[in-house]
Amino acid sequence: MLIALFTIAREANKDPELYDQLDEQISCEVSRMTATCVVELHGSRLLNHQEQDRTGKGQQK
Repeated sequence: MLIALFTIAREANKDPELYDQLDEQISCEVSRMTATCVVELHGSRLLNHQEQDRTGKGQQK
């Protein structure tokens, strides 16, 4: 999802009128998608960190 958002932003930078074509619903959806991505990435990061703690990997000696 983040790649799709990046692509939209990049294309809008090339054509500023593209921003004018986005309606309010799309703008709200982009905000929701960004929040969802951040929460999912954070959860994945925490899960990975917990897994490393259980296996003892990632600890500095």
